[in-house]
Amino acid sequence: MSKKLNLRKGFRATRNRRSFNEVFVMKILMAFSLGVFFFGLLLFIEQFKLVVGQLYPAGNISQLKNIDIVVGQMTHADVIKKRSLIKGAMQHAWSGYRKYAFGYDELRPVIGLGVRNWFGVGTTLVDSLDTLWLMGMKEEFYEARDWVRDSLSHDVDHLVSTFENTIRSLGGLLSAYYWSKDEVFKEKAEDIGMRLIRAFDSPSGIPYFQVNLKTGEAANEDWSKRETQISAAGSLQLEFRELARITNNKTYSEKPDHALDVMYAMKPENGLYPTAIRNLQSEPSFGRVGSRITFGGRADSFYEYMLKLWLQSGKTETKYRDAYDEAIEGMHNLLLRYSSPNKLAYLVKIAGRRIIHEFEHLECFMGGKGKLWI
Repeated sequence: MSKKLNLRKGFRATRNRRSFNEVFVMKILMAFSLGVFFFGLLLFIEQFKLVVGQLYPAGNISQLKNIDIVVGQMTHADVIKKRSLIKGAMQHAWSGYRKYAFGYDELRPVIGLGVRNWFGVGTTLVDSLDTLWLMGMKEEFYEARDWVRDSLSHDVDHLVSTFENTIRSLGGLLSAYYWSKDEVFKEKAEDIGMRLIRAFDSPSGIPYFQVNLKTGEAANEDWSKRETQISAAGSLQLEFRELARITNNKTYSEKPDHALDVMYAMKPENGLYPTAIRNLQSEPSFGRVGSRITFGGRADSFYEYMLKLWLQSGKTETKYRDAYDEAIEGMHNLLLRYSSPNKLAYLVKIAGRRIIHEFEHLECFMGGKGKLWI
């Protein structure tokens, strides 16, 4: 019996010694791995600095330290330096897209592959056309134009976002036509416009969130089948009104304008709209799925377009400016807050009775928005 006990004690002691040795070895390996990781990170940072220096020969990134960004104190030389850096960033981004994903919707920069996650309508290319033109990258612009002429097809047998394809594809083509007057862009703009306009054929006139570009079938998102979003329904009018103007076809503006009139008739007293709106009945109403009052996601561009529609009309259609003024007053009364201790302005969100102190990137347009009407 005692012999068995001694054997067990010996086994336990051996096991404990092995456990200690294993833990010690593991710690050594972990320390070595961390060392290799940080060494690799330092090499990456140094290589990144080297690459950035090569990418922006027109203006070194370090020049930013010498630029006074205080409003009213920038010199002409400062402006030229900043423009050089901004254009250099665009040239870098475009060269990567052109090399690895030309004609694809997006580029995955880490693996260097193009993806058709917008169903193959060249979203990045089309959305970049006006930027290429404005930055004087005419050779790149006309190369992209040739792709639009020869390869762009909107015959997509799939539900796509009405909103995203209006502001990116239709808007991109319209902007390219505005600057270049190239008929290719006008033809392609009308091609996608006549497909997207079918999203407005809902019982309420407020557009469905999605539309099939080939068949015309339209629906809201699966997670919110009875509702759409105010940004998705109220941020389409600029593009369709411009399409109506250049084609002399009022059909393209009548339905979007009617949808916005229906929404304005529902305007809350404080000028601020809940983000969700039910559009499947002849009489629309505000929805509940994820609804909140915010100038951020699912609402942001709805308020942005109020002011821009007034400007697009030559400041004659005052209903848009009135709606904007009421929304801004509501924002000041309910959403505007100041941080402590630095007193920085930010906007909260209201979800039911909760106030959410969260300021997201989609609300950052508000800082410069006032410059449009000052």
